[in-house]
Amino acid sequence: MRTFMGIFLPKEILDYLYDIQDKLKKELPGKINWVHKSKIHFTLKFLGNIEGKKINAIKERLKRIEFESFKVKLDKIGVFPDESFVRVIWVGLKPAERMGKLQKLVDMELLDLFPKNQEFNIHVTLGRVNSA
Repeated sequence: MRTFMGIFLPKEILDYLYDIQDKLKKELPGKINWVHKSKIHFTLKFLGNIEGKKINAIKERLKRIEFESFKVKLDKIGVFPDESFVRVIWVGLKPAERMGKLQKLVDMELLDLFPKNQEFNIHVTLGRVNSA
């Protein structure tokens, strides 16, 4: 099962991001797979393909994390890996410090299960460029 840990965003932010997608659809030529409004989220950690039986162990570890709630604001629109070869269209979030701190706590709880170090970029994916 392909798995990640994420945070879904409030309806007002989803509505706003959906409006941005609509505008970008008109401005950007090419085949882009736009993330459906109901699936737009902020990813804390991508776990990859894992067995379903490991889910409960992951949940138990994540329950140990204590973290105060916080508000986020949308930042600039960007692309990965760069403007000369666009694969992903995203919107940044801030304050980066709070989200980065939460992500590190998640990493620490799961380090022995998922030791692979992954680069953490604070963003919400709006669309992926179709390579075909």
